[in-house]
Amino acid sequence: MKTLPAPHVLMRQWLHDPHALTVAAFAISALFLGIAGWVIRKRPAGILSCEY
Repeated sequence: MKTLPAPHVLMRQWLHDPHALTVAAFAISALFLGIAGWVIRKRPAGILSCEY
């Protein structure tokens, strides 16, 4: 059975991939977009409204 290389070797190989930073940026932005959508859906109806 094949064993995985050490984590620092995997990270080095991953960072040598030219698309790695793009994929990581899109993954992080998708995560924060999902969190923002969840926060917007969970907030009460009256908060941040224009009615005083």
